[in-house]
Order: sequence, then C-alpha cells, then structure tokens
Amino acid sequence: MPTKPPPTVGRATVNANLMIVLRPKDNSIERYVLLIESPQARARNEPYLEFPKGVFDASGNFGGPMMDNLRQEHRLNLTKEPLINLTALVQKMQPLTCEPGSYDERAVRSIRANPNTTVLLWERYLDRKEIESLRGSSGGRRAPGGAINIRMLEYRDFTEIMTRKVELRHGWEIYELLHSHHILQQLLHEKSIGN
Repeated sequence: MPTKPPPTVGRATVNANLMIVLRPKDNSIERYVLLIESPQARARNEPYLEFPKGVFDASGNFGGPMMDNLRQEHRLNLTKEPLINLTALVQKMQPLTCEPGSYDERAVRSIRANPNTTVLLWERYLDRKEIESLRGSSGGRRAPGGAINIRMLEYRDFTEIMTRKVELRHGWEIYELLHSHHILQQLLHEKSIGN
C-alpha cells in the first residue's frame, strides 16, 4: 500500500515535529537548534530532548501547549510565515538513485522508516542578544510546574546528540539533504528569514 503524502501546512489538525534553527545576524554560518525537555521526562529524571511538537490549523497557524510555552515563557515570536514542510519537500524530490552513505540515501531511508512523521522547519536570523537571552534561559534551570525546559545547542553539538533519538536524527537527515541540494537555501531566501 503506497504511503500517504504528509499533510501540508494549512490543512486542519496537522501534527508535526518542529525543527527550530536560529542564526545570529552578525554571523550567517553560526547556527543553533532549539530542543525541549518535556515535564514528563523531567518527572522521570531522564535526559530526554526532543523537537517541539505543534498542531497546525487551516490557516497555517500553529499552536499547542509546547508552542504556547515557547511564546509565553521564553518570548520566542513563532510566526507562521517562515514555516517549511521538510518532509513534503523531500518526498517531491523522489531521487531515482542514491549513492551509498550519501545524505540522499539516509534521508530517503529515514522517510520510508517514518512515513507518518512530518518535520517542519522554522529558521530565522535573530539579533545576537536575542539568541544569547534564549541560551541563558536554557542553562539548566528547572522550569516550574508543567512548563518545559528549553535547550539551545550549537549545530555541531546537535549533530552529536541527534544520534541518540530517532526523531532528531530523522529531522537532521532531511534538513541536510535539502541543504546539500541547495533547495533549502533558496526557499529560506524567498521567505526572507530575517537577515
């Protein structure tokens, strides 16, 4: 049975993992990935990091408890305009051949292994002081009650820890595939991600 294509942003009740990549305006090469530690993981005293998860409505707005927390507690202005459906982009590529060990092979294998997982990208340039503020709030302080902790990882550190969790590795593989084909750079430029 053929795999159903992932829902696009704009369709009602779309659940997805959100990969948040932040770049300082004074250094276009430097990148940070924002991950969260859920209250459930904290209650079990587990070092468990994951992508934020959201629900997307018919207008392309995205919300849910994790999104609300990032907006309210951490003052991250998550708007819908920069949103890119990475999963849909990779599926549209339909590469006919993949060199062994290439990003293409890993991403296609990952898509086939996770047919019901949609990964969305929210990538923005921010003032360095905004990034430093977020990094400061992710320094290990335990969030009260049901709030989530955030972790801001430099991209190279993210590539090390992502091997421990399937959803993080899946997001990384398709993100790198689209970068290697220069597809993502063009889309980000068109969306004017803030630089």
